[in-house]
Amino acid sequence: MVATKKDQYSENQLDSARIGKAIAAPARVAILQHINEHTAATNKDLSAVLLLSEATVYQHLQVLVKTGFLEGNFFGDTHAYFFKSGAQSDLDKIDWLLTKRH
Repeated sequence: MVATKKDQYSENQLDSARIGKAIAAPARVAILQHINEHTAATNKDLSAVLLLSEATVYQHLQVLVKTGFLEGNFFGDTHAYFFKSGAQSDLDKIDWLLTKRH
């Protein structure tokens, strides 16, 4: 069996890299902070708050979904994003980042 490159790293290293990817862009940090303050948000809401196009916000949301921080769900015609139920341990690791400091 051929070993993958991921096999040479510990679970902690892989987990840290995944979290790092999630918070690597300032827009993603702002999205996490906004959802932390408001519980949930739509792409349109975040676009207005961050002054970014909806397409750009959507791309950032997809990274946060893929890295396990967020999930989305339809409520009527609205698609809202919120913290994934199993993401609390990850959120605890970046708690220092979620509190806005101006």
